[in-house]
This record gives sequence, structure tokens and C-alpha cells, in this order.
Amino acid sequence: MYYRLLPDGIAFSSDFTLLLNFGRNTLDYHSIYALLKYASTPPPSTLIKEIQCLVPSQYGRFHLSTGKLSLNQYYKYSFPANTQDSDYTLLTNTFSSIGKIISSENFTFLLSGGIDSTLLAYFAGKHNRVRGAFLSFGEKDPETQYAMESAKRANCELTVVTMPTSGKIIKGIIEEIAKAYPYPFNDYSIIPNYYLIKEAETSNRTIFIDGTGGDACFDSPILGMHPIWMHS
Repeated sequence: MYYRLLPDGIAFSSDFTLLLNFGRNTLDYHSIYALLKYASTPPPSTLIKEIQCLVPSQYGRFHLSTGKLSLNQYYKYSFPANTQDSDYTLLTNTFSSIGKIISSENFTFLLSGGIDSTLLAYFAGKHNRVRGAFLSFGEKDPETQYAMESAKRANCELTVVTMPTSGKIIKGIIEEIAKAYPYPFNDYSIIPNYYLIKEAETSNRTIFIDGTGGDACFDSPILGMHPIWMHS
């Protein structure tokens, strides 16, 4: 659900484009950056600064008397206060086994510095020193520092590949993708990933692992957990 606060009330709709008609629209460049790099914009932000969206597991309440919006959480996971009292043996053993297999092959992680890829690289790095690759948007990508710190903690040899931000370079990549893919694509993250893998073709790295999608771990019948409004 999308909404925008107005001088005399609130406008909300499941159709983002409808709210564009209710006033000034200012581009949110941080959201555009996230969309291009990760194919999504983290809520409550949207591509327009004046329009927000509800975060999964939250509901909003608009107070007519004050003109204020309050957000409330109706669902969240409960974890023990002392995690040492919890038994994560099955989960740890599963990750350890996967990490052992990965570390024994000539794999390279697409390391973003986020939780998913870092966790996978960490368990692989406990067996052997592994390799990772991070795509930097220009020379001053603010997330480079997180990827470097993650690589250090995960015993990972990191290669930083810088993607030029000029329109000519990106235009050429999009044209190549359009020819390489037999069907239309709507995932913008294909663009940076395609560039990264293309740059690495000359190296000895033949297999890449994208460690995203960690929420799927909570849908494993082995772990006996179910995904309810999970979001990352």
C-alpha cells in the first residue's frame, strides 16, 4: 500500500502511479540507486520522496484530528533473549556442509556486504580461503566498505570491479543483454551482474555464486519454520 500525506488529509492506493497526481513529485536518487543495483527499493522509501509505502508486517493509522500518521507492527519473529540457550546445531551443520562443498571448488562469491552473501562466504571460508567479487557503482560506491569488511571477516579474497557510470557503457550492456536473453527481462539487477561476470570472464573464475535469497532458509521443512511476512 502506497500513501502520501496532504495538507488536508492523506491519499493512499495500491497503485503507485495514481498518487503521482496529488502534488509535487521529487525523485529519490537513493531509491533509484537501490533499484538499479538490487532490483528493489527498500520500504518505506519509493522512487518519489513524497510517496511512501507500508513496510511488510506493519499497518498505518491516520488520525483525522491531528493529521498525523502512526505506524504499528502487527507481526514479528520472537527470538530468545539469550541466543546461547537456543539449539542452532542443525542450522549450523547445514551451512557448514554447504560451505565445505563450496570451498573445495573454484567458486567466486558475488559479495555485496549484506547478510546473505556474507553468511555463505563465512561458512565456506572456515574451510579454505575463498574468493569474492564486488561491483562498485563508480569510484565512490558507499557500500564498498561493507563488502571489504565482510570479506575480511569471511576469510575471503575480494576483487572490486568498478562499473563506469557513463550512459554509453550502460547502454552497451543493455543492448548486449537484450541480444543474449531470448525473453524480456524486468530485473534491473541483471545489468550490474552481467557487467561483473563479463569483466571476470578473463580470470580463472568459472563459477559464480549469488548468495541472496536468505529468507528461503526459513521455508525449509527440515528446519520446521514457515515464512510469514518475511522481508529483507
